[in-house]
Amino acid sequence: FEEYAEGGSRPGPLHLTIADYAKWAWQSDSLQEKWPMVVTTNYDCEVERAMNGRQCDHGILMPARNARCDKVWLYLKRTYKAHQRSERWSLVSNSQELLERQIKEMRAVPIVVKLHGSSGYSLHEAGAHTNTRLDSWFLISETDYLRAISETDPVLNAIDEILRSEQRLVCFMGHSVSDWNVRVRLWQGRGASFANFPDGWLAVNRIADRFKVEVFRELRVSALRSQIKEVMEIVESRLRELQDTAPLGSQRNAAGSS
Repeated sequence: FEEYAEGGSRPGPLHLTIADYAKWAWQSDSLQEKWPMVVTTNYDCEVERAMNGRQCDHGILMPARNARCDKVWLYLKRTYKAHQRSERWSLVSNSQELLERQIKEMRAVPIVVKLHGSSGYSLHEAGAHTNTRLDSWFLISETDYLRAISETDPVLNAIDEILRSEQRLVCFMGHSVSDWNVRVRLWQGRGASFANFPDGWLAVNRIADRFKVEVFRELRVSALRSQIKEVMEIVESRLRELQDTAPLGSQRNAAGSS
């Protein structure tokens, strides 16, 4: 994973479109109450690199492993001022009171949530900033999936609650929530998840299978059979709608906002 992450790959047009959408949505006066969020099961850093290229302030929430081999969550905040990037690492608390306070602070910028781990980051540097010995954590094996399904994770529960309680466009891209742990979380919360979504959620499935997308009927998720080019066109269309209806605010549009 580390070799892949450092292999010199660059963000594609879709990653850049997502970064544009997140930056515009956050800077728009009428949408400042929303929290642009990219939740990914990918290990690569293409979305973050796209946001770097657009100089979009953002945070990255990722799992890691501590010295006891327990799963912990790290948060990296990146901000830009006068074309200079600053970074700040922090360890996310499992305490409900502290976690709520940290989540409130995280909402200051768009966020990328790496559900299955992430390559391409110096956990030695993160450990030095948080006074914690850290190592990489990845969800890969069948055992990893089973543990993820059965675990109680306060951080993921907080993210779930935010997605369920706020009206927003949610677009599943790639293989349309084929990961067990994601599907189980959605199913367990189906009773309350979509009450606030007048248009439902949107899923894009490049290998559409009527059995795999059957669960979406119960969840009020629209399943599309599309290629990546069509996915990008959907996001670009929503971005144009946003640009037409939500002009940028002068405060957040100023260079170097934090």
